[in-house]
Amino acid sequence: MLSIGRTALYAAVKRGDLKRVKFGKKTLFYAADLAAFMARLRHLSESDESQGDHGPR
Repeated sequence: MLSIGRTALYAAVKRGDLKRVKFGKKTLFYAADLAAFMARLRHLSESDESQGDHGPR
């Protein structure tokens, strides 16, 4: 669904970009929070694409 690894997901939690809920030993995420997180990622990705590649050649 997210197409990101566990490490990147938990880094987003640590940065405060995504809220987690602990339920016993399980770590869960609300669907609305995941949808908002994905929308922000999509927006950032589209912004990067519109600016073009400015990296070294």
